[in-house]
Amino acid sequence: PHSYSVAKTVLSQLHTTGKDQGILLIGERGSGKSEAVRHILQYLHPVLSLGSLSVSPTGGSPGSLNELPLIQNAIMLLDSFCNFKTTHNENTSGAVRMIQIVYDKYGVNRGANITQIGLDRSHLITKKQLNARTFHVFYEMLQAAGSKEREQFLLPLGTSFAYLASGSAGDYADKIQFEITKALLSVFSFTKSEISSIFRILSAILWIGNLEFE
Repeated sequence: PHSYSVAKTVLSQLHTTGKDQGILLIGERGSGKSEAVRHILQYLHPVLSLGSLSVSPTGGSPGSLNELPLIQNAIMLLDSFCNFKTTHNENTSGAVRMIQIVYDKYGVNRGANITQIGLDRSHLITKKQLNARTFHVFYEMLQAAGSKEREQFLLPLGTSFAYLASGSAGDYADKIQFEITKALLSVFSFTKSEISSIFRILSAILWIGNLEFE
């Protein structure tokens, strides 16, 4: 069945029975689970205003993300930190999540919650195949950080990192996504200092990967 049909059935059962409903998505990596989640959320979740956020997710003319539901923007942010590229899939999820959408007894949506259950961290340290890579955020940071940010994050130009060496390089899309990632962090009330700390921690992870022991 189409994702919208599944969502419609679940919502109907929720209103008819008054009991909690659930959708379990399982399948092989690259089978379309993440895309199905997006379609289901589009059906279930109303549009919430995020205020001003002038970043174009497609790389075209400046746009706005404030017409996207807040829960979808949360997933977009998590995808930067939890998704990676394989030889078969440009955007494979390395996370297991539970997404809760809350309705009151009148059927009015009252919010949503994402619980991150697990993260496949092995993709950071294992050797990458050609044209594969680890979590997107590392490439976003290295491709888009300006001179001031590189100084803050301790990422001098020309530095190579073992965790990224065997995978594919970043590209222009990473530069765009880096700005979206920073904008979304701000939307979710991270301060400039906290955002800087996050990327300094990511930089530290890359440097730890360059350590050698005898």
